[in-house]
Amino acid sequence: MAQIIKPPYFDSVVNAGEKRLLDFLQIKLPDNYFLIPNVEIASTNPRNNRTQFWEYDLIVVAPPRSV
Repeated sequence: MAQIIKPPYFDSVVNAGEKRLLDFLQIKLPDNYFLIPNVEIASTNPRNNRTQFWEYDLIVVAPPRSV
């Protein structure tokens, strides 16, 4: 079962579809996978130096593949 890592500002998933996906992946993925729901990442636009925030509904972190 995958581990869920909740961001500090995380209250709950936004809608029922996101919850279903999070629950499904948590059950189906192995223990060495991590799920991070509702992540906001800030970046600076080099053209105008303004900060932009990008929202990701879910980030899945998988272990490296062995060759």
